[in-house]
Amino acid sequence: LLTTIFLSYILYQRNMNNKINNFSSYISEYKQEISNYYLSDNQKNYDNLIAEAEQDIDDKDYKKISSLTSSLSEFKEKILAENNDSLSNFSNYINTYKEEITNYNLDDSKEKYDSLISEAEQAVTNKNYKNIESITFNLNQFKEELLNKNVEVINNTITELESIDISKILDKESIINKIEEIKKLKDEKQFIKAVELSKTLKEDINNKLE
Repeated sequence: LLTTIFLSYILYQRNMNNKINNFSSYISEYKQEISNYYLSDNQKNYDNLIAEAEQDIDDKDYKKISSLTSSLSEFKEKILAENNDSLSNFSNYINTYKEEITNYNLDDSKEKYDSLISEAEQAVTNKNYKNIESITFNLNQFKEELLNKNVEVINNTITELESIDISKILDKESIINKIEEIKKLKDEKQFIKAVELSKTLKEDINNKLE
């Protein structure tokens, strides 16, 4: 009887140790997987769950394994859903961004733009959730700098056009209206159209002055 009890105890201990070891492996894999996600405001909840799980492993309290595993699974589902939503929104953002940039003059910024878009699209393809925030920041910063450059170019062009003496031209009103149209295109961030109209207008003015 003592032998049977002893063997039962040994088997029981072995079973409990296996449960703890399996849970420990699960936690290691879990942390590795979660490290790929962006946690944001969920960081504190994650830290608390992991701390509780690791304490449970240290205490070898197998009774808590089931409830902790359930809580960790629910947390992961929540994080995955939030990250996938962010990725979807980011993908839409990239498409809108590219459409807007088609109205800008890139000039010597073309290479940098291509690199940023490539990085962004790669992040979507590879589901690099954690990189979304920094890539979005870089894209916004690039567009802001490009906007300032484009506005400066158009403003200089408008100043140049307005400085031309058109007093001897008969249809001055038409020229003034086109300058106003260029200003409107600038305000609408239609920089490519604004530049094209500016060039056409300048040639027209010079021809009429001649």
